[in-house]
Amino acid sequence: MKSVGIHLNSDREKILSVVASLKKQGADAVALACTDLQLLLPEDAEIVIFDTMKVLAEATIREL
Repeated sequence: MKSVGIHLNSDREKILSVVASLKKQGADAVALACTDLQLLLPEDAEIVIFDTMKVLAEATIREL
């Protein structure tokens, strides 16, 4: 059972596996569209990572 707010190394390994699979399939970028995913994978040297929470925050600031 996983507790809320706790990030296990297995979670990070899973997201890395998914991103690696997407890279093999030819993906140019990955959108991390969940509030916790960017904590597990903030950047990757081989693929563009879109942090949707950062995009939302920046857009909100621009609008204000």
